[in-house]
Order: sequence, then C-alpha cells, then structure tokens
Amino acid sequence: HWGLDLSGGKTVQIELFDTNGHLVTNDDDIKQGINELYGRVNKMGVSEVSIRREGNFITLDFPGSQSLSASDLIKASTMYFHIVNEKFSRNNSDLAAVTDQFLQEIWNEAAVTGRKSAEEINQIAWKHLHGDSLDPEIIQPRSQAAKTLYENGLRLGSPQDLGTSNLFNDAISQIAVLRGDDFTEWHGQTNPLVIVFRNYALEGASLKNIQGGYDPSKGNYLLFEIKGKETLASGEKINPREDLFAWTSQFSKDKIAGTPYATVSKGEGWRMAVILNGTIITSPTLSFPIRDGGTIEGSFTQREITKLESDLKAGSLTFTPRILSEKNVSPEIGSKDRALGIFAMSVALCLVILTMISYYRFAGFVASIAVVFNLLIMWATLQNIGATLTFASIAGVILALGMAVDANVLVFERIREEFAVSGRIASAVRTGYRKAFWAIFDSNVTTIIAAIVLLQFDSGPIRGFAITLIIGIISSMFTALFMTRFFFTGWIQNPKHVSLKMATLIKSAKFNFLKSSKYAFLFSAVIILAGSFFFAKQHSSILGMDFTGGYSLNIELAASGEDLRQEVESALVKGGATQQEFQVRQLTSGNQMRVFLGKSMQLPGHPFSGMPLENDIDSYSYPYELNPRISWVVTSLENSGLKLSADSLQTLQEQWSEISGQLSDSMKRSALIGLGIALLAILAYITFRFEFKYAISATLCLAHDVAATVGSIALLYALDVPIQIDLNTVAALMTIVGYSLNDTIIIFDRIREDLRLMHKASFKEIINHALNMTLSRTVMTSGTTLVALVPLALLGGGAVFGFALVMIIGVIFGTLSSLYIAAPLLNYFHERQKAKALPQVAV
Repeated sequence: HWGLDLSGGKTVQIELFDTNGHLVTNDDDIKQGINELYGRVNKMGVSEVSIRREGNFITLDFPGSQSLSASDLIKASTMYFHIVNEKFSRNNSDLAAVTDQFLQEIWNEAAVTGRKSAEEINQIAWKHLHGDSLDPEIIQPRSQAAKTLYENGLRLGSPQDLGTSNLFNDAISQIAVLRGDDFTEWHGQTNPLVIVFRNYALEGASLKNIQGGYDPSKGNYLLFEIKGKETLASGEKINPREDLFAWTSQFSKDKIAGTPYATVSKGEGWRMAVILNGTIITSPTLSFPIRDGGTIEGSFTQREITKLESDLKAGSLTFTPRILSEKNVSPEIGSKDRALGIFAMSVALCLVILTMISYYRFAGFVASIAVVFNLLIMWATLQNIGATLTFASIAGVILALGMAVDANVLVFERIREEFAVSGRIASAVRTGYRKAFWAIFDSNVTTIIAAIVLLQFDSGPIRGFAITLIIGIISSMFTALFMTRFFFTGWIQNPKHVSLKMATLIKSAKFNFLKSSKYAFLFSAVIILAGSFFFAKQHSSILGMDFTGGYSLNIELAASGEDLRQEVESALVKGGATQQEFQVRQLTSGNQMRVFLGKSMQLPGHPFSGMPLENDIDSYSYPYELNPRISWVVTSLENSGLKLSADSLQTLQEQWSEISGQLSDSMKRSALIGLGIALLAILAYITFRFEFKYAISATLCLAHDVAATVGSIALLYALDVPIQIDLNTVAALMTIVGYSLNDTIIIFDRIREDLRLMHKASFKEIINHALNMTLSRTVMTSGTTLVALVPLALLGGGAVFGFALVMIIGVIFGTLSSLYIAAPLLNYFHERQKAKALPQVAV
C-alpha cells in the first residue's frame, strides 16, 4: 500500500461535541480530542494518518489504500450485554400474543416513517405504551395490546432520560433490534424487535484479552475475559466482573428454580442479548452465572470481529466526533515528481550494482543478485502485512539496502585479507564469513533494537520507518550471510576456482587517524556552532508546516485541465512564495484544490510580511477582500491566468482557516520518549556486547552526527538552498543514525578483535590498525551509498531533493565521525579508565 504522499487518499473534516451536545471550541479540549484520535487510530493499526487542527475543526488525512471510510476511522464499535425481559417475549405463553401485537404495531410505524434506528424505535415504543404526554404520571396507551402490557408491569425508559448503567434494575425495559433484513433472519418473527432490560449487564469497554477466531461449524467467534476492579478517569471505582455475575446469577437456569422468573421461561434460563452497534447479533440462554469471561458466537463478519477487537483495545473518546466532509485528495507529491523519483531510484540501484560488479567483479555480481533478492523479500513481506509505504518507509528500505551492501562489502574485504594470508580461496571464504559474522550481527542487532523501540511508540512516520527497517535488516542478514555463503560454498568446490579477483582501492593504508582527529573535532565544532547560530536565528522559517502549521484555503478554479495543480504551484511561486512554503492538493474534482500556506510566509522578505490581519476598506465585491492573505492568493492566480469560479470567490473567506502542524502534542512527546529509550537500549546492548566505553563513544558519535547534519541544514538554508526540516528530514535523520551506528560498530568490532591478537601494541596503535584495516570497507560502503544518493538529489525532483541532500550530508559526517570522532572518543574513555585503575601513590 502506498501512503498519502505517494498515492493520495482521503481528507476528513470533523467537529467534536461534548456530552451535552455542545460544539467543542476550547483550545485544551480540541488538543485533547486530537491526542485521543491520534492514539485511537494507531491502536486500531491504521498507519500513516495525519491529524491537524483547522480552526475549531479537526482534519484527518489517510491513504486511500487503507480501504477505510471516515466512519470506520472515528466511530467506535459499541457492544452491550442486556438480559432479555422474558416476561414480555414469545417464551411467556401468557403474554406472547399481546407482546407480538404490541411490537408489530411499533415496527409498522417505524417502517412507514423510515425511523428504524434503535433510538427512534424506542421513541415510538414510548408513545405507544405511555401516550403522547411527556408527563410520566399521565398514561394513555395507544392500543389494547399496549394497555394490557402496561397493566402487567411493562415500563419503558423515557426518551428524555438517556442515561443507562450496569446497576441491577429489572423494572425498566427498552426495545432492541435483531440483525437482519427480513423474517428469515428474525428467528421466525415478523418484526425484528425484542424487549430487554434497559440497564446493561456488561459493556464492551469492560472486556480484555479479546481474540477473534473461526470455527467451521460455528463461524466467527470472539473470546474475551472480563475486567475486575478498576478506577475510571472520573475517579469512580467499578468491578464489571462482579456486576455481570450479579445480573447473570439472577437469571441463569440453576438460579431461577423456585422463583417467579422460572415460571415465565418454563424452567429455562433467561436469554442475554449481545448488542453490537445497535443490533442483536446473538442471544444465548444463560445456563449458569458468568463472571470471568466467555465466548460470543454470532452472525458477524470477520471485518466486524477485527474492527471490534481494535475498537475495544483503542478505547472510547471523551468527545463525540461528527463528520462534516469526506473528500478524496491527490498525492502530496505530484505525478511529475513521483516519476522523477522512481527514475532516480532506478538509476541509483543500477549504479550501486555497477559499482559492486566493477570493484568486486564476480563476487560483486553475486552480491548484486542478493540485493535484488533482498528487495523482493522486503516487498513480499510488506505486501503480506499490508504495510503503508511513505517517504519515511522508503527511507527505511534505503537504510536496509545500504546495510545489505555493507554486509557484503565487509565479507568480501575479510575474504581478501584471509586470502592474502593463506593463499587458499576455500579457507579464505569460510574464515571470511566466520570473522565477518559477529561484526554484521552486532551492527544489525543494535539497529533492530532501536527500530523495535521506535515501533512501540506509533509516532506517525517513525512507525513506518521502523517497520520497513526491521524487515529489511532481517532479510539483508539472510541474503548476505546465508544466501551468498551458500552460493560460494558450492562455488569453491570446483577445483578450477582458486581465487576471487577484486579491485584494490587503498593498498597498505597506514594513516594516523588519532593524530589527525583534532582537525575533525575543530571542523565539526565550527559546523555545529555556526549551524546552531543560524538555526536559532531562522528556526521559525526553517521548520516546515509539519511542525509549525499555517493556513488552509479551499479553492475552485473556473476552468478544468490536467495540469491545474502544477499551474497553481507555479502561480504561487511567481507571486513570491518558495516551493517549501506551500502545498497544493487536488480534491475530488479536478478543479478543486486545497492550498496549504506555511507560517514562514509571514517573515520579513516573504509574501505575508507586514500584512495586517484585515484590510481597511469601505466597500468590496467579495467578503474575502477583507483578508489580505486570501487576496494575495487570488491575485497570484489571476496574474498567471487562473480564474476562480464565482461560487468559490463568494465563499473563500469561509474556506480559510488556520491549521496546526501534523505532529500532535502526544506524537511529539512519544517520539522524543521513543528516541530516548532507543538510545538507552543501544547503550545497554553495546555495553553488554563490548564495554561501557564503547557504548558511550558510539552514543556520543550518534549525537554528533545528528547535530552536525542539522547544523549543515541550517547553514545551507541560510545560503538559500531550498531545504527545510519537515517529516521527510526526520526520516533522513533516522536513517543517518542507523547508518552511522552500523559504521561505528563495524570498526569497534575490529578493534576488539585486534585487542586479542596484538598483545604488545598500545591501545592507540590498535585503534589506528583497526581503522586502517577497515578503511577500504568504510570508503567502499560510503561510496556505494553516495553513488545511490547523488542521482536522487540531482534527478529526483523537488520532492526527493531535500531528503537526498540531508542523507548525503549525513553519510559524509557519519563516515568522518566513525574514523575521527568515535575512535578518539573510545581512546579518551580508555585512558580515563586506565588512569582510574592505576594505584594511588601516597605522598
């Protein structure tokens, strides 16, 4: 499935209402509603949904590939368990006929008037039983059947009193509706109505450990347990388990013997109706009391089972959402940019394969086949789990492929070393794979740990990145360590194969990296400090709309055409806006657009700079002319020959709203918590596999790479390079963290290995030796990655440019930091550890 940015989807506008039916307009309440919606859609398993505020409304954008409607997304399933009032049912022969007549009268009126919802049917039933007066003391049944039932004790809940609870009450009843379209599905009844007690014995929110299943003889079913003591958000203490037991023990077969209840049901237990989304799906007879859990079997579909599971896990919302509009939208990335991006990625893949084959010859050809297989495995897995691919997800694929190439490079460089020592290709291949295994394993596991932690926090694009990265790493380890090894194991059996020819990039490297590291530290310090200065100076403009929000305007052009979106974008650029300051989405109709304008347009030197909130004019043709920002949009379009329809001009002011960023407060909070825990998890694993000095050095190196990359972005932005920090930049930064971590762990693993072999060498000599021995692999891995990224930046179009440029910067800093930052830090912490271990000499 493709994400909203790549394939388009739906945009849904909703408003929230409180329990009293009033529109929610308070800022804090709307923020709470956004956070609850965000948590709900993630727990439902819906991926890549963006939620933002627009005035007093909330807008949700989600991919069309999700096959969801707005109702699916925001309206939760409801489930209640009500005891059937068997006194007024077909099971009670004394009142069966008159009850049937009463229910048929209600159903006839509901069918004629088209008022068939449970709420409307209960309003009709109240008037049939009690009369038209709202005064409960005045009883005027409409028919003889209604009068007879009233005289025998039937009481219905007033339509004015909407409150129900799980308190035991067998005095008040209500009408429930059976599922189905005709009598064949209504258990032989000519209407689908059943009288149940108004208060419920159990509600769906009190279920836990919910699992759906299927049995060929029974159909779909739901297994569940019932919650025990718990405290609600209001502070009220409840015990659903005991409440259900109180209800079911009153009406189960083994408890009603000798009571008036047994007379009504002829000794059988009373039924319990399971009401899902307003209709009864099943009504089993109670043979014994229920307390801990049970199984529901009914005529529900697998889709309902799945939605019920996810809805009950997601929980309810404080406010009631009401859908205002639901429209299809075009992809955030235009067709031209999308085509350029695909072309650039294809060129990048071909260049990587060409580089591998040119340098490693036959081994590079084998590795290239493995990389293609890796892509196929990833694609099949993502298809199977129904993952949604967005830019962030593709970033995870790129990182996974980069690590797959790196794993092959590491193995080949090891084989080269072993062959140079032994001269025997068979032993060189076996030893090369064996010695490379743990370096590859450690570097991949640390990245997987970070990805798993990020996966738990469901923070928008971070989740998509984490899913694809985990799948990619697992498949790349399989192809690099097992698939290619299986091939080479068979290949070396041929006596004609006595060597593996490879090109040599660096021969007998003997650089003193530690000695040169001070220049690297100085360079990084300059970049980070200068970048921090410019970031602080430009932070309000360098952050994209994903973070800052802006304005939204719906427009309708007078003319239709294929390239209207591109024409609108071009008109806004001619009007003075930069490509980063706005987004244009095509709505359901080709000539309807939604224009998003960033807050950065208000800064000095930008189109909205110095604009008043309202134009001071006495007369105007259209209301929008009072708003100078809307006027700028209209003027920019008209200057490029784009006219708006008359209806659109009349309603522009109503279609204008201020919007929040895509990242809700809870999303920002969970993202920061996730990143923090990910770093702690990496620190713990590296400490376990190496030592703490290795772990702290690697973690500080990651912090350096992110800071240097962000600093470089700020410097480039100051030089008018078209780049901003948005969600795609965040995806690139996450990729850089994984890439840098992989690079550093490979070097640390070689240092650890050399420590066991070079007993007489100093720690500095060992570090330099390890860096020189892995230099060819470091340069080759970085080179192939840059070979893939440069075409993306040059050929990928505006949508890909920012992502690719950030990646290029990050790869360069990641490579330099692995050589000149991580290793010197490790040496520093080693010297400190050594100094502490020395015995203190008493003076």
